[in-house]
Amino acid sequence: MIRGPKQVARRSDMDMNGHINTSSYLAWALETVPQDIYDSCSLVRMEVEYKAECVAGNEVESLACLLTENQENDSYEFIHVVRRCEGENCCEFNL
Repeated sequence: MIRGPKQVARRSDMDMNGHINTSSYLAWALETVPQDIYDSCSLVRMEVEYKAECVAGNEVESLACLLTENQENDSYEFIHVVRRCEGENCCEFNL
């Protein structure tokens, strides 16, 4: 399990409807990708499943697990979880 840094959702992460913008979720998830993979590979596909709401001020934690690795063609598949935390209690809300 790869754990990204905990962050606080900012007002600048929100869209005009008061919800976190999809690009912010993607940026938080990418924080968990190891630097060498991030530098040498391109994102090809992403599926997002929204499970709960996140708004500015919420503490956010990103987790990832490497599912498949093909070093011949520099292909990697991760599963990510982005969750909202209040102290030690965390609630998964997307990815």
